[in-house]
Amino acid sequence: MTLKNYGRKTLALLFIVALLNLSSTALLAAPATERAAHPAGELIAMGLVRVDGVLMLSGATIISGSTIRTEEKDGAIISLGQLGRMELSPGAILRLDFDEEGFMGQLETGRLRVSLPPKAHGSILTREGRIVAQNEEAARFTVEVREGRTHVATEAGRVELQAGQRTQHLIAGQETLFSKAAIDLPSPASRSQNSQNLSGNKLTGLVVAIIGVLTAIGLIITLQRSDKPQENFGGMLDGGSPNK
Repeated sequence: MTLKNYGRKTLALLFIVALLNLSSTALLAAPATERAAHPAGELIAMGLVRVDGVLMLSGATIISGSTIRTEEKDGAIISLGQLGRMELSPGAILRLDFDEEGFMGQLETGRLRVSLPPKAHGSILTREGRIVAQNEEAARFTVEVREGRTHVATEAGRVELQAGQRTQHLIAGQETLFSKAAIDLPSPASRSQNSQNLSGNKLTGLVVAIIGVLTAIGLIITLQRSDKPQENFGGMLDGGSPNK
């Protein structure tokens, strides 16, 4: 190999390494930025728990927009730090959205016990209504969805129930049951808007990474071909006479 070819290959390899590094950065930058921009929760699994359809163990990170599903005999606890914590009963399905200011959960089925520290606030939405807690003091309440009805019980603090034109306040020790379908859950399109934005960022990064890899492969093949001696096809020598 001549010095010129050696230098050319060295520069090409450096270019390939830089290109692959740039592609990897583009692939990971969007999810990392997304994670840094929003708070995260922690899962404590007491058996089989699935987050967005994936089986998770205790200690797994819960991000805003996740759907948590517990099996029929297993429960789970979700810790949101300063926003409070939630206890999911077996056989529960909860869609959870949150940011630095509070949370909103959509409980499809099962029982959910919510504990809020002072000055924290959040809301739980079911097909029968909305339960809102926004207190100066700590609050604890339970929401259970069963057979098309929502049961709410308050242990500490106070909560507000909103169902259509009806508004009701519950203080510690009070409970109620309501079944009129006064409001609808958000459509799947609006519920998954954040997930679609994140998926779009991941797709863009993946395309950039694939282009980078294909470019690198093409460059390597070109260099390999350039180093091979040129052959005289057809068996002809320089003098033009057939090669015998």
